[in-house]
Amino acid sequence: MRFSRNWIAAYAELPGDTRTLAEALSMLGLVVDDARPSGEDLVLELDLPSNRPDVMNHVGIARELAIRLRVPFRPPVIGALGDGPDTASLAEVLLEDPSGCTRFVACAVLDVQIGESPAWLRERLEAIGLRPINNVVDVTNYVMWELGRPMHAYDLDRLAGHRLRVRRARAGETLVTLDEVERRLTVEDLVIADDERPVGLAGVMGGADTGVTAQTRRVLLECACFDAVSVRRMARRHGLHTDASHRFERGLSHEGILQATVRAAGLLAEFAGGRVAAEVIDARTAAPEPLGLSLRRTRLDGYLGTAVPDAEVREILERLGFAVRPAAHGWDVSVPLRRTDVSREVDLIEEVARFHGYDRLPSTLPLLRRSDKRGASPPLRDERHLRALCAALGYWEAMTFVFTAERQQRDFLPTDAALLPLANPLSEDMAVLRRSLLPGLLDAVARNVNRGTDRVRLFEVGRSFRPGEGDAPPLERRTLALVAYGPAAAAHWARPARAMAFADLKGDVETIGRRMGWGRAEWTRLDRDGFQSGSVARVLWPEATGVAGKVDPAVAARYGLETPVWAAELDVEAALGRPRTPRPVAELPRFPASARDVSLLLPADVAYGQVEKVLREQAAGLPLEQVRLLDVYTGEDLPAGHRALTLRLTYRSSESTLTSEQVEAAHEALVAHLEQQLGARRR
Repeated sequence: MRFSRNWIAAYAELPGDTRTLAEALSMLGLVVDDARPSGEDLVLELDLPSNRPDVMNHVGIARELAIRLRVPFRPPVIGALGDGPDTASLAEVLLEDPSGCTRFVACAVLDVQIGESPAWLRERLEAIGLRPINNVVDVTNYVMWELGRPMHAYDLDRLAGHRLRVRRARAGETLVTLDEVERRLTVEDLVIADDERPVGLAGVMGGADTGVTAQTRRVLLECACFDAVSVRRMARRHGLHTDASHRFERGLSHEGILQATVRAAGLLAEFAGGRVAAEVIDARTAAPEPLGLSLRRTRLDGYLGTAVPDAEVREILERLGFAVRPAAHGWDVSVPLRRTDVSREVDLIEEVARFHGYDRLPSTLPLLRRSDKRGASPPLRDERHLRALCAALGYWEAMTFVFTAERQQRDFLPTDAALLPLANPLSEDMAVLRRSLLPGLLDAVARNVNRGTDRVRLFEVGRSFRPGEGDAPPLERRTLALVAYGPAAAAHWARPARAMAFADLKGDVETIGRRMGWGRAEWTRLDRDGFQSGSVARVLWPEATGVAGKVDPAVAARYGLETPVWAAELDVEAALGRPRTPRPVAELPRFPASARDVSLLLPADVAYGQVEKVLREQAAGLPLEQVRLLDVYTGEDLPAGHRALTLRLTYRSSESTLTSEQVEAAHEALVAHLEQQLGARRR
């Protein structure tokens, strides 16, 4: 941003040479990118921190330099309102969207004469690259660059109903902005409207229909506080980046709105012969309270590596506008509303360091103290535990790029699924944010196979991204992905290698869920893009969900993988960090168990998970301890559309040894439920 040296010098005495001034600014974190003469002035190009809207003006820069250089700070004289009629008798302001606008100050200035601004004001505006227009518009620009508060001037007589409403745009509305471009508005746009139509994009640009012209005689000045997110989205949606939006997007506070309005009104009275209203309209929601922070002497000394005198600490903070009160630990500090960047104790320490001087700090390592917090946060703790479980199951952790190729993501997504493309991708292979972690893991598996590895187990815990609803920001979800390639167990002298089956992957997934305390998983069949039909299932816990199965051979072939590849992908965002239910502890059984096998003929579309679910739901009051699947048979001698399952049901009582009659009764009751609910028949 451009600043005028002469303008800054109106509020603080500056060093004579440019190098000393540039060093002082840079040591404050206001880096000078360029300094070039402009007539008798010096134009400074400053790289300002994005979280410091309070210094995006000449008074803010002067305040910082005055403290750094230890010279008096001379803010502009604000003055007072005039003797004209109250603004409320001439106009009305309605905050119909209080979340989009938390404060709106309006002031009427009557009997203005539109003309040219004074030469000194035009020179200051021209020095920072602004084109003078007329005395009214120039004053609003001048006050914005002087005090940092964007303003707008309306022709009061061109406002329908003499009323301003801050609301969301309605469907089909349009607005011709001051740049003479017609904007088609959406219901997400925050606008300022009169009784008939929108007259400005809030915080971005005013409308041409109600702007000041040579015929204007009554001006209504606006200075407001708009929601930063709404302004940012609106500016991007309409391709408008203005001096006003640049400041609002960075979070301007309530502080300084009234002072800027009075300052502008006074200048209009001086330069345009205007008569200023005796009172302004000040529409607002609940005023925010200043933030209170504690600054500990031990923490200050520990971070800086030196002891800054108490008097200097207090002087620095008070000259910056902080209210400071001594305390046993150091100081209690009240943060001015304009300093939206200060929210923690370490921010106060940074302020002391900036003005004490980084060059005066000793070249020693800071004192490192143990954190007051014990252990990691619950989500981080669970994530570490999840990684350890996957490693214990024989999977190696991989870390893949969040940027990926669209064609790879489409392998595991429906054709109409939305992706998040990058505006300036590094390459076609890194053009979108991933919605699935599996393509990256399959790439990693392929690299391992190409180097001679015949058995690969990889996992990743990372972020997946999907578009938000409407203009909402993208959704980030913590995701676990597993990929298994090659035999379930390597060949051994006592046994040959065994091919991996769905049951192996299912066992790994259920082990993870059980050890993480997610409870019992529920499995259901489904078809999913990227997986082989008939070999994929949905897995569901109360807080986590996902899919597991065999990767479609056609998809695997695109990665150069021929042997069946098994994969699982789970959304674990809600499961990490939730309170865990303590795992029950049961005493060792005192009485023997009794097992019964049963072979059932079932329709082929009945999954084993349904069988187990029915057995466990109907086991209340029965001594069923365990259900095991022994065999699945699909021979030609079975009726069409059927298959046979052989189950082993184990019974045990915690109170006594079961008799054969008790076991048989329980067994027959459970088999009867399978026959009634699932159409099973004994073989």
